[in-house]
Amino acid sequence: MQLRPWMVKGSACALPVVDCARLGINGRRDEISTAWRLTHPAAVNKLVIRHCEALEIPPDIDRFVSLTTVKVYNSTIASWSEDAALRHQTHPALFSLTLVRVTFPDGALPPGVIALDGPLTLRSIQICSTNLQQLPPDLDERWPVEAQLLIEDSHLDEFPVVLTRLRPTHLSLAYSRISSFAMETVLSWKGLQHLSLAGNTALMELSVPSLNTSLPAIETLNYLVFSQTNVAWLPWWFDRIFERGLTGSWTWTVLSDTPFCTAVDLLRRHNISALGETMPTLHNINPQEVSKAMAITRSELPILDALVDCDGGFLDGLFYPIWYDDLVNGLVQR
Repeated sequence: MQLRPWMVKGSACALPVVDCARLGINGRRDEISTAWRLTHPAAVNKLVIRHCEALEIPPDIDRFVSLTTVKVYNSTIASWSEDAALRHQTHPALFSLTLVRVTFPDGALPPGVIALDGPLTLRSIQICSTNLQQLPPDLDERWPVEAQLLIEDSHLDEFPVVLTRLRPTHLSLAYSRISSFAMETVLSWKGLQHLSLAGNTALMELSVPSLNTSLPAIETLNYLVFSQTNVAWLPWWFDRIFERGLTGSWTWTVLSDTPFCTAVDLLRRHNISALGETMPTLHNINPQEVSKAMAITRSELPILDALVDCDGGFLDGLFYPIWYDDLVNGLVQR
């Protein structure tokens, strides 16, 4: 979007897009700086950089003091160092950071997006389809707590413990490589509204907190998504979610394409008296640790159907609309 303010040299662009492929550049510091010189810094509130083979963010990013959004798409980050960091002093209004189809050096977040004095206004962080392997253990000292955090289609193979201190209100770790998940820790966060572990096919079962453990997040959850995992049975804490649903406080629980929903389908189609009969391994588990839903009969299936979504939909994939990004940004092969 180009503006024409009076008495200002150069064009003023509220949303400058640096497209390395279109400009015929790799994304070196000097090349990015040259592209930015065509804009009037005070007018810029959004930055988009895309299709860069070796992106180096230059220090003069601090000229854009009105930034609310920074987005990097389909690029390999060669360097985003501390001298070009997003800081509260230089970017006091930054609200959203989006990194999509990005390759990070060594699979780690670059220093430029995890400064100790980062923007306090950062509330929305989307990291989708990247090679991210780990999070800094002190990330809670670098990013604001209780933000919205999507880390989807990543190389994370375990739950980052630092998230227990960041306590995001919306958390998606969909389509990563996580095999275990401490539900009692996550459900202890007050204010958690959305949790997705969809597509983590190595996830075989959900942890079972001690009976009567306080799980305040259950009172605020709107979406709980475990579709396309290998979860076969539900632990006792699901009963609290279902009890809320029966009283009108709804948590949309999605378990499509899981062994659990396969068992539900068997109960629906075959001469089986109760859901648990489809899972002989349940006999090896303490009955008190298992949800009452596992004893549901065929006649009670309409109740379960109202509480658990086995059909899927828009929530069973990536929460971030990457398909739209690919359409708008004209994905090209690097």
